[in-house]
Amino acid sequence: MKLNRHEERIKAMQILYAWEQNPTSFELIWNAESVQDSQKYPYARELVQGVLKQVKKIDATINKHLINWKFSRLYKVDLAILRMAIYTLLFIPELDRAIIINEAIEIAKEYSNEHAPKFINGILDAISKNERKGDTS
Repeated sequence: MKLNRHEERIKAMQILYAWEQNPTSFELIWNAESVQDSQKYPYARELVQGVLKQVKKIDATINKHLINWKFSRLYKVDLAILRMAIYTLLFIPELDRAIIINEAIEIAKEYSNEHAPKFINGILDAISKNERKGDTS
């Protein structure tokens, strides 16, 4: 059964959330989350591996765009969603920015609190605009 990209993004967010709770190697977290069948989740696997490879740059980008908020106070679900979306925005440029942001908002609506969609939209929109100008440092 082939999953759609939305389902794969949800799986990636769940794995990134689990990784945030217990940072360990990719393979350990992947296997601990009962995702042994990596053929079933190829895009989720690509996203998680990419985020973990670029997590320092992604987190620095998030931190740079937080206004009146501390990185350590981010809800871990929101952090997982942001990391996945920012990785996609910065490192998979062929994907449409509006779709990336909309997907993150939809996942936040489903898995986070009522304030998360607006918060995530604001962060991702700012990053998307700055990235277009080449200002991702």
